[in-house]
Amino acid sequence: MQKCLDSFHTSFSDFETMFDYHETQSKESVWHRTGVRNLQVAPLDKTSSLHGPLTKFASNISADAVHDTADNLGLAIKLEKHYYS
Repeated sequence: MQKCLDSFHTSFSDFETMFDYHETQSKESVWHRTGVRNLQVAPLDKTSSLHGPLTKFASNISADAVHDTADNLGLAIKLEKHYYS
């Protein structure tokens, strides 16, 4: 499964390769539907309390993803009990 990183980039040598990539992304993606009032946004940079142990993040969020978000977007979203970067 491809990591979802803000600094991610790729290129494709042909249409079929690009199409296969997007098909795989579509099959492996997980989306949660919720109302905006159920979301919380928190700062996520290298000085944030979230930038440390992953205990506050959902189990599928990697340290690489948290570091990448701190370097780029700088925000985490909390849905229910866990943060996502």
